Amino acid sequence: MAAGLSSRMGEWKPVLLFGESTISRHIVRMLKELKIKPIVVVTGYRARELEDHLSHTGVRFVRNERFRENQMFDSVCLGIREIFGECRRILIMPMDIPAISPETLFQVIQAEGDVVRPWYGGAAGHPIIAASDLAARLCRYQGEGGLRGAIDNSGAAVTELMVEDEAVCRDVDTKEEYHALLEWSRRKKKESMRTIYLIRHGKVKFPDGRKRCIGRTDLVLDDAGRRQARALRQYFQTLSPAITAVYASPLSRARETAEILSGQRLPVIIRQHHHLEAEQIDEAAVVFLADKLVLGTRPVSLEERFRRSALKCTHSLEAWKAHEERKLQAFRVQGKIQDTVNQLQRLQAYEIASSVIW
Repeated sequence: MAAGLSSRMGEWKPVLLFGESTISRHIVRMLKELKIKPIVVVTGYRARELEDHLSHTGVRFVRNERFRENQMFDSVCLGIREIFGECRRILIMPMDIPAISPETLFQVIQAEGDVVRPWYGGAAGHPIIAASDLAARLCRYQGEGGLRGAIDNSGAAVTELMVEDEAVCRDVDTKEEYHALLEWSRRKKKESMRTIYLIRHGKVKFPDGRKRCIGRTDLVLDDAGRRQARALRQYFQTLSPAITAVYASPLSRARETAEILSGQRLPVIIRQHHHLEAEQIDEAAVVFLADKLVLGTRPVSLEERFRRSALKCTHSLEAWKAHEERKLQAFRVQGKIQDTVNQLQRLQAYEIASSVIW
């Protein structure tokens, strides 16, 4: 929901900076990475500007033309009616809780119940997810209290999901809350310790039984590859701290390895890794570079990887140009990541480790 006036803020919340983007783009991107669809953004105040701002994201829009007169619950109902009948459950998310983690969102989505509401520190938070038929009934509520009143009077059992993410209760209605959220988010990131494991997919099934260079050919795991992935899952279950997210490329062998590893407990976030649209340092850049630092079952340098792959591109000038473009991009990304790691090490904020298995 992004139809409000942001009157207490004094600035328009959807385009305020958050992380490397804006609040609205950050939230939409997070929802898309978790494969939540369709995504409907309810607009109102400065609707055309927000629709232009998010035009490249593929979301749908519905306008609350009476945003100056009505309440947030009216925007909620507009969004519900827009997608009613298209999905089994509906996630209701305000635009002003950008610091919530993907892992917490995944917890909310996976929790069972007609209505699921996250709680932190004894307080109810957002987002809320509701069964589609119940969400439609909520929209017929005419009493006081908005969405909370509608839920309380629906008679539905509410699953109170206890989470460890304070961000579910940290919305931004004033400038002071916004700046406090930015500071809290920076401090939380600085205090975080991350270990990144770079993992090779399991053994694959070749159509004709002969091993060959597979590259972008979309092959699936064979039985041995699935056993490898299950063994790896058992290994990761012994680690502390536990794995919180799994990233994979769109190729079937990588996606299936990731899904087995996750055990349906973690979000599997699919990212393209052969080519980056932008060279900002994020999860996509890590996946892109990781793919280039493994050859077969062993880690290699970028120099060796691209020296070997160049031999397969001599038949075509177009293939050679594409190869050289990927090579230059890989070296640029490696340099940026190394610069970031060096800076973080100087701040003693992160510990980044890599492990290549198989």
